[in-house]
Amino acid sequence: MEFNFNVNFNNFQKQEVMGSKIFIFDNFYLEPYKLLKYITIHKSFFHKSGVNGSFNGVKFFDKRHKIPVSNIYKDVYFKLENIVNQKILYPNEICTNFFKFKDSNFNVCRDYYWYPHLDEGYTGIIYLNDDCVSTTNLYEPNSNLSVQQIYSRHEHVEPWVSKDMWKNIFSIKGNFNRLVIFDAKKFWHGMDLSDFFNERWRKNQVIFFQQ
Repeated sequence: MEFNFNVNFNNFQKQEVMGSKIFIFDNFYLEPYKLLKYITIHKSFFHKSGVNGSFNGVKFFDKRHKIPVSNIYKDVYFKLENIVNQKILYPNEICTNFFKFKDSNFNVCRDYYWYPHLDEGYTGIIYLNDDCVSTTNLYEPNSNLSVQQIYSRHEHVEPWVSKDMWKNIFSIKGNFNRLVIFDAKKFWHGMDLSDFFNERWRKNQVIFFQQ
């Protein structure tokens, strides 16, 4: 099954957070439900499987798709590269992030944030939940922890970090079929899981850029 990746670049706006541009495209796909169907006919896999002590598949499901792209979609990537002035990290793939809790008691988001992390450049997230608003938080650490100390804990072994250690500086509202691109190398970021997804997947397409 080949999907015709028709997208809409017209509903475009920019915001600034701490001097950094955030690019927002509403109603990005012309046929988002067909895109979802196209994604889900492909087999997903557990993200970072095989890690000793991992709770992925035990307390929660953190899964990915990597789907070869068509030449049509490469044109979309090219336009996005020109907007953020960075190259796509995985130019031959459509990547996703599908997440849900298996054990609702493992969701302790009242007092903790889910694994703040950095990426290699800008990151684009296309939000694909039509029954709620997904949120991505941008953080800065309240403590003097080094990057090495933060990454000493694995995201599937110790994913939760105390809110006392981090300041939530901005929350990206992920309306259905919205593409948001932000500087994920500048901003620590992570999923705001709140009380969502005990019975449903948090569904995103992700586009990683590199400086």
